[in-house]
Amino acid sequence: MAETLNESPGQIFKILILLLGLFLVLRLPGLSLPYHQDEWKIVSASASAERASGLAHPPLTQLFFRLDRELFGPGAMRILPLIFSLATAWLLFVVLRRRLSGRASFISLALFAVTFYNTWASLQIDTDGAILPFFFLLAVYAYDRWRIAPAERRVHWLIGLTLALLAGLLVKLSF
Repeated sequence: MAETLNESPGQIFKILILLLGLFLVLRLPGLSLPYHQDEWKIVSASASAERASGLAHPPLTQLFFRLDRELFGPGAMRILPLIFSLATAWLLFVVLRRRLSGRASFISLALFAVTFYNTWASLQIDTDGAILPFFFLLAVYAYDRWRIAPAERRVHWLIGLTLALLAGLLVKLSF
């Protein structure tokens, strides 16, 4: 695919790093935003396993929120959605590069990096904005790899696809 852009893999890597850097630069100031509406309930409920079970989310989401609080503290729980969103950006690039072209993947990643909704969603303490898209694209990636894998490796990608779908279901039942 590098041939279609007339760029070397090094140039492609530089553009990818530049776009992911733009993605982060636009979101870093938002890490210090105060929590709003339901975010307070999630932060409060993530304080313990007993309280987290009161969240209206499946077990994997509860685990993510508790892990987020343990790793980053109650004042910095926007970091975990940002990590998921960054991984989603990378998966978006990889999936579109394989399915369409280098140009389409760069344009999509650039739009993903600068759109307001995605900027807000990647900082929101909830499942819909950052966590669900990650598992969706992970499932698409595993499916694509399963389709092109040699016969002896197809079962590995099928297991990966199944795990990505199951994880998505355990994050939100409507996955």
